[in-house]
Amino acid sequence: MVVAGRGRRGARTVRDLARVALVRAPRGPLLSRLASGILDAAFEASSPLPCLPPPASAGRDLLVVPAPGAVAPGNQSIEGVACLVALAEATRAERIFEIGTYNGLTALALAANLPHVRIDTLDLPPDLVPELPLAESDELHLSRAASRRYEGRPEADRITQHLGDSARFDFSPFAGAIDLVYVDGAHSREYVENDTNAAFRMVKPDGAIVWDDYSRLVPDVPALLHGLAGVPLHRVRSTRLVVWLGGELRRRLQAGTLW
Repeated sequence: MVVAGRGRRGARTVRDLARVALVRAPRGPLLSRLASGILDAAFEASSPLPCLPPPASAGRDLLVVPAPGAVAPGNQSIEGVACLVALAEATRAERIFEIGTYNGLTALALAANLPHVRIDTLDLPPDLVPELPLAESDELHLSRAASRRYEGRPEADRITQHLGDSARFDFSPFAGAIDLVYVDGAHSREYVENDTNAAFRMVKPDGAIVWDDYSRLVPDVPALLHGLAGVPLHRVRSTRLVVWLGGELRRRLQAGTLW
């Protein structure tokens, strides 16, 4: 017991030193990256969510690889897109609903890699005041671009852009009709809860829901997800993704045949 106690104190000390290093980041970029890595590892180690086994296709070449300059802060990583594509294939998805279009890069990647899928994607219009409070970082990621990355491409024919606030949007036409729901809207607890409830109303019983930004840097997302009592969730290692699987997918996961 004494040894365990020392271990916990040691872990706290390492995290404290890492936080100090981040405060001093402007004077040491290398130290900042090291400190961030320590804090990220500590966050993963303390997560109560089990890891989803990686899909066998996660390392495959994607048809759409973001070009230099196309990726902005807040865009999904290549590993994250590969996982989303693999989950859509596992559900034999025909319809995907994305909450939070941003610059349209994720919608484009999904449409390009899943040629039989139709994607509905929802985002705030530039002039709309949000109904619910926003997280501090959300203002930086509100899309004010005049166009989306998928516009002018053949995949755009299978992408339907909706503009509106998810707190007011009428999701009823999609109730029980969506194979994969991707939640990547505003990151305040109020919006994460709102969008999570909408996702569960839309998803098919054997579908899947994916949340982005499960991270120490976005505290309301893990706080909300950790509080979903009785909801089986899995995190995806080396990404910011958390996944809920419907009945058939859970059975395949338990049998080791999800992918």
